[in-house]
Amino acid sequence: MAVKIQFRRGTALEWSQSNPILSQGEAGYEYDTGKFKVGNGLTPWNSLAYSSGVTGPTGPIGVTGPTGAASTVTGPTGSTGPSSIVNVGTVTTLSPNAAATVVNSGTPEIAVFDFGIPRGVTGPQGPTGPTGPTGPTGPTGPTGPTGADSTVTGPTGATGPTGPQSVAVNLKGSKNLIADLPTTGNTLNDGWIVQEDGDLYVWDGTQWFSAGQIVGPQGPTGPSGVISVTGPITNTGTSTAAIIGLDKSLITSDDITWLHFDNVGDLPSAAANHGMFAHVHSEGAAYFAHAGDWVRLANYTDSRLTDTRTPTDGTVTTAKIVDANVTNIKLANSTLTLGSSTLTLGDTTTTVADLTLTTPTISSITNTGTITLPTSTTTLVGSHQYTAKGAILSGTGAGTVGTLAVGTNGYSLVSDSTTASGLNWLSVVPAANLAGNLNQSTSVVDVHPRTGNYNAALTNGTTYLVFFTPLWDLSISSLTVVSANTAASGTTLARLGLYTFDGTTANLVARTASDVTLFGSTNTVYTRVLNTSSGYPASYTLVAGQRYALGILWTGTTSPTLYTAYSAIPGLISALSPRISGAVPAQTDLPTASSSISNTTVAPWGRLS
Repeated sequence: MAVKIQFRRGTALEWSQSNPILSQGEAGYEYDTGKFKVGNGLTPWNSLAYSSGVTGPTGPIGVTGPTGAASTVTGPTGSTGPSSIVNVGTVTTLSPNAAATVVNSGTPEIAVFDFGIPRGVTGPQGPTGPTGPTGPTGPTGPTGPTGADSTVTGPTGATGPTGPQSVAVNLKGSKNLIADLPTTGNTLNDGWIVQEDGDLYVWDGTQWFSAGQIVGPQGPTGPSGVISVTGPITNTGTSTAAIIGLDKSLITSDDITWLHFDNVGDLPSAAANHGMFAHVHSEGAAYFAHAGDWVRLANYTDSRLTDTRTPTDGTVTTAKIVDANVTNIKLANSTLTLGSSTLTLGDTTTTVADLTLTTPTISSITNTGTITLPTSTTTLVGSHQYTAKGAILSGTGAGTVGTLAVGTNGYSLVSDSTTASGLNWLSVVPAANLAGNLNQSTSVVDVHPRTGNYNAALTNGTTYLVFFTPLWDLSISSLTVVSANTAASGTTLARLGLYTFDGTTANLVARTASDVTLFGSTNTVYTRVLNTSSGYPASYTLVAGQRYALGILWTGTTSPTLYTAYSAIPGLISALSPRISGAVPAQTDLPTASSSISNTTVAPWGRLS
């Protein structure tokens, strides 16, 4: 089988933009320049030296001493040139059992190895698969010619034995179509006559089978039947399209035999059932077979009105009327006096004048039109209660309202359960005064006042967190830290970040771009703006009273020192709630979220602005 050996590869631009950290001994190849680098597990691509390049000149040969007495001084050895470059050329598949080959098609300095790999031998033939399914039957051949009719009469056969006793069929009625035959609820030997083909269909316990033609030719019309009913029979239709109304309560089962069907389409032939009554369940109506057609009778008399009716005026006593249908004109004439207006029910009056409510209690008002309120603030609000500038109406309990006088300048309104109104005015120190007392201004937030001269060295790959709570709201767009007396070198990543903190988990909400120049000089103030890469914002608003943390991460060769907010903090103290410092070790970038925060003595000072 063919073997392909490949390096991790890309163009020089692609390597530079992604800037990965290659694992120890992992090679990366630039296929547009022919150069490659080998990783050490720590250094990003852009900071790695190439492991390939143009061969340098051979170093000079050492000087030999003069001829004569043997010199005891050996000339210096010439410097060794750089290592040769090895590249992979072609990989060719050879025939089975051939010997593998390796040929250098390049030069000793820039080798190109061409590999020949033998193909594996062919494996044994697999077992024969199962026989496939039988193919389709071919078309039927043409029918041969019809022979001439025979003129010889065959002998009469012997009379067969008497057949078995016939089975009684339970005739259920008739259906218009074969498809109308019921599929459930059938009993053995149930029978239906189907008008579609005139056959009798009998249930054999599993399915319907045709017992042959059962409907004979239509006979002559018989005499009209006579129905004797005590009570009125009304025709609400016409003489040609009659709708006969019967009171079923006046007709007993001894007088009429009723057929029952689910739908009108199930009604059998009217001519074959002349004079029969049928009940159709889906309509709740009765039909009468007359003159070759089914005549629909009115619905049964029912004291409950289940459909829309228009009753005779003055006949409805206790009935429910749909709300939308209740109008003045549908109410019996009577009068109702509201205020100075007399409303006549059944009239068209729509307004009420001079209506005064005495000690009213209104829980809610629902209106689909327009409600006009008084425009006078005295009438609407009761401005007589506002006797002083800045007075506030407030509830005093038990459905009463009181007035709270305005407070002193600079005071703030706060909740106070000890007062009658539940409110109180308290003195508040302006944020500007508070900031001045802390050696700060309201345009910045420091993680801690600048009160000491402490510094500490950062550990490579450790994210340091110093926690703080701002005393005023502030929108920030940059983060600031200060280097101390040791500068960083060999920096591969340096980044600042802002975290929110709920007492357990720190979540990254904003950060600066990685900058390898950070901490490269001693005693320097470094301010970096927030960066929007990876969806982070260019600005963030700090909320007074909320808990945050400033995060700092550095990776490189020589660790820098930074000025800190505190002197060395004992680990047990740094972990006390509310936490003032913490660390997340072994990080290649600022963690997006962390609840595993270690104790640390280092708490870098910082400013947010």
